[in-house]
Amino acid sequence: MGILKNLLGNKPAAPPAPPSTDSRLSYQKIMASMNEKSPHEFSVKRCEVCGASFTYPDSFLNLATTNIAGIALDIGGFCPECRLYVCPKHGQFAQVPPGENAPNAGAWRPACAACGTFLIFPKSDFIRVEESMVLRKGKRQKLSLKALLEEKGLPLPTKTCGECGKTFQHPARDFVLARVDKKIGPADFEVDLGGHCQCCGTYVCGAHAVLFEHENEGRQYLSLTCAICAEVPLSAEVHEVKSIIPGVEWKGCWHKSTKKAVEEAMKKFSAPPKQTFSFENLAKQNNIALKDKRCDACGETFKLPAAFITPQMDLKMAQDNQVTEENFVADVGGYCHTCRKYFCPKHVGVLSTDVETKRIWTLYCSTCVNFLTPDKHIKPPQG
Repeated sequence: MGILKNLLGNKPAAPPAPPSTDSRLSYQKIMASMNEKSPHEFSVKRCEVCGASFTYPDSFLNLATTNIAGIALDIGGFCPECRLYVCPKHGQFAQVPPGENAPNAGAWRPACAACGTFLIFPKSDFIRVEESMVLRKGKRQKLSLKALLEEKGLPLPTKTCGECGKTFQHPARDFVLARVDKKIGPADFEVDLGGHCQCCGTYVCGAHAVLFEHENEGRQYLSLTCAICAEVPLSAEVHEVKSIIPGVEWKGCWHKSTKKAVEEAMKKFSAPPKQTFSFENLAKQNNIALKDKRCDACGETFKLPAAFITPQMDLKMAQDNQVTEENFVADVGGYCHTCRKYFCPKHVGVLSTDVETKRIWTLYCSTCVNFLTPDKHIKPPQG
């Protein structure tokens, strides 16, 4: 999702020993004296190694010098390898390895003293999560996102959900969960706060949000995203949405445009209640086995049929009786071969297709709008 910066090199050279006197130049003052038209911004963070407060900049400054020992490191940053914020006591200057195909090769920049990885200064707050945190689960056997953010001191103002009208809390700053390993995932968390969806154009509560798993340079992360608009991250503030894929223009929200079209259509006429058909009941009527399965998106348990029923109806009969996808209830889940996940009914939709003299109804993934199958070993229909 393009949150982390691409760092040059992973084994920087160790710096020389600092001088015995305290007459070194301040790295922070050097930064403050640079870029007067666009000065660096400084805030305060807490070291996750020793608990000390330290100065945290919004970016780093490469130093091209032959006397790095004469400069004091008095700022800290985030180590993407250790997944920790570290203060200057746990940092060091490290050199971009010579020979790198980059203009900054040979320059010095802040790095983690424990692993040597260059520190970064992301605008989002990174929160380290690991398997041991599972022991801290609450009554619902899930970790509270709200409690995690409160523990880190992030403010949580109150907003109103644009989908259901409920009041909820959302973080005042963007955040990302930095996973130490894959043993802790979305199912271990209670999504009890929300954020602003740039695509839908509204604030949404936790009921309309999911934790999205993503990877950057081999490291695992979780981001709170809109449950309706797939990989669109929820943010603390309103800003223009950008395409997930670089160079591709954002065409707008499928959910938002569809919802608006339905609302406009409902204003023009008031239709009588329609008969609904349940995919779960259709499976039972045809003696198709149903088993419990866990949703890979939200962790809820749902019914997964051993085979999908594909309802069909004579096209003229369907048109005369106005039978559409609205008449079918997606109350079973399935497997999406594009997302490579099992989804519960919350993430499943019903699509109707007219083929020659028949109207056919099928289940699809709300995330990528591809057909679902009852098992990952069963390939989806083509065409």
